[in-house]
Amino acid sequence: MVEDEKDCLTGYSIEIPTNKKKKLNVLDISSFMHESTHVLDFLFNPKYIANIKKMYEMNIYEKEYYKIFQEYFYTTDLPRKSKKVTILEAESELRKALEKVPFDEKIVFLKYINNSLNMEYHAYNQDLKYAQILKKFGKNIEKESLADYGKLMFFPEKINMIKQIIREELLKQRSMI
Repeated sequence: MVEDEKDCLTGYSIEIPTNKKKKLNVLDISSFMHESTHVLDFLFNPKYIANIKKMYEMNIYEKEYYKIFQEYFYTTDLPRKSKKVTILEAESELRKALEKVPFDEKIVFLKYINNSLNMEYHAYNQDLKYAQILKKFGKNIEKESLADYGKLMFFPEKINMIKQIIREELLKQRSMI
């Protein structure tokens, strides 16, 4: 995403894989659709962009606890542990990291994780759908393109866990008011 001096979204770039002749390979169409899905998610969910803007305003990208997101929620490595262990570790590390974070900052960050996971889950589902369509048409699709990364990376479970933490934080804050 690119912002101008008025904090308006002025553009979004997509990296499109091409071959040496700068042409889009039919095998990369599913990846292109994955990235296009991200653009459409931003266009049709302006709350995602508003939340990212708040992340910048609060300098959350620079904070220590942001590393938890990268390590436990948005890793490109498939989990090597069971679903239960992966989710419990992610939840434990997140809760520990957020103990002393102010409420407003905590909610913005948790919403960011939720939005990011939803977008990736949606994009990976699109990626898989187009890879399956291309395979039906007889295209030689790589095994990785036919994997259901949304499930393999436990996105539904992580999303539910984040929603539960947000609910708990909101209830805690309401009880204090």
